[in-house]
Amino acid sequence: MLYYVISTDGNRYGPGDLETLNVWIEEGRIARNTILVEESTGIEVTAGNLGGLTFPSPSPLAPEPQTASYTRPSQSAQNGDGTAEMTVSWILGVIGFLMCPCLGIVIGMIGMSFANRARSKGAEAAAWPLGLNIADMIFQVVALVAWFGFLQPLLREMMK
Repeated sequence: MLYYVISTDGNRYGPGDLETLNVWIEEGRIARNTILVEESTGIEVTAGNLGGLTFPSPSPLAPEPQTASYTRPSQSAQNGDGTAEMTVSWILGVIGFLMCPCLGIVIGMIGMSFANRARSKGAEAAAWPLGLNIADMIFQVVALVAWFGFLQPLLREMMK
C-alpha cells in the first residue's frame, strides 16, 4: 500500500510504500504522530499506529523529535459564511440583467445557484441577490416573448 505524508504545514508528500516511509523515519522526516493518508482509501492514520513502520527506540538522553500534528480546519471555516457566493450572485444578477435575453437567463440561473449556496451557509442577506436573479430571469423571458411575439413582426411590417 502507498501512503501520503501530511507535513506540519499541511502539505502532502508521497505517496510512498512502507520501505520508503521507513527511510523517511530514519532521516527524521516522519515521527510517530505524523499523519499518513492511505492513497487508495483516503483513510488517515498516525505513523505510530501503522504496522510495518519501525521507529528507533527513544534514548533517555535524546527525546524523540516532535512534529506538530496537522489538524484540518473545521467545516464552517472551509465553507465560509456565504459572502463570496452572495457577491458572485449579485455580480451575475447585474450582468445577466444587462445582457441579451438568452444569455441573461443562463447567467441568472447560475447566479441563483450561488445565492442558494449562500443561503445554505447561513448568509441572511442572500435573499436579495436571489430575488435579483429571479427578477432577471422573469425580465429576460418577458423580453424574449416581446421580441418574438410583438416587436419582430412589427419591424417586418414596417420594412415592407
